[in-house]
Amino acid sequence: MGTDDRFTELVAEAEGQAFEGWDFSFLDGRNEVQPEPWDYSERVEHLAAGARTMADLGTGGGEFLAALDTRPPLTVATEGWMPNVAVADRRLRPLGIHVVAVEGAPDNARQRFTDLEGRLPFRDGSLDLVIDRHEAFRAKEVERVLAPGGTFLTQQVGSRNEIELNEALGDVAPCLSPTLDEYVAQLERAGLKVGEAVEAFPEKHYLDVGAVVSFLLAVPWQYEGFDASDHRDALRRIHARIEQDGVFVVHMHRFMLEAVNP
Repeated sequence: MGTDDRFTELVAEAEGQAFEGWDFSFLDGRNEVQPEPWDYSERVEHLAAGARTMADLGTGGGEFLAALDTRPPLTVATEGWMPNVAVADRRLRPLGIHVVAVEGAPDNARQRFTDLEGRLPFRDGSLDLVIDRHEAFRAKEVERVLAPGGTFLTQQVGSRNEIELNEALGDVAPCLSPTLDEYVAQLERAGLKVGEAVEAFPEKHYLDVGAVVSFLLAVPWQYEGFDASDHRDALRRIHARIEQDGVFVVHMHRFMLEAVNP
């Protein structure tokens, strides 16, 4: 099969790929991801072991929460993307975890302290632990629902996430995200005490252009304006680089912050 035929096949396959919940298993073996210098899952498990109540904000399809070995006796999840609510409910209800559909908070980079969107459907001081993996959050709402001494743990995506893809595509805007210091300021202004705030740029290797297209289509808010047809020439250039070098290298941009309600 010629390289052009291979390119056409990979792109067509990616465009026809069904994506449900927050499950990227279809990319297994097609990209290689360097882990962050922290272990978010391990930290969640540690904190969950000492908690009675926990909420997972923006659970997606519930994949992460379902995979945990340790969860508090009362664990709930929120989800703001309506197609994912039913997916998460099917996965989590058998585990005794209730999924709550919510409006969701505006992107943290676009928030004002006085905004009211993003209210959490929980009582004041009712949660020992709130976790959040790549979901926007309203810091003041997190503070409100946390019990005294409760912990908020979040991992977030930075604005330079896989910026090499934006550069290769030319006219696709990167996601808008606060800096690490801005996240810290939001949490502290809400009354939380930040104990850890770290940043990293681990490598990610794409092994074929289909994996690139699949990822771009799965997270359209990350690459605003991407269209596989409009960007076909740029995708061909990425394909050529992978054919030549065996890999297209990008750098993820990640934050992890842990804060306590004093």
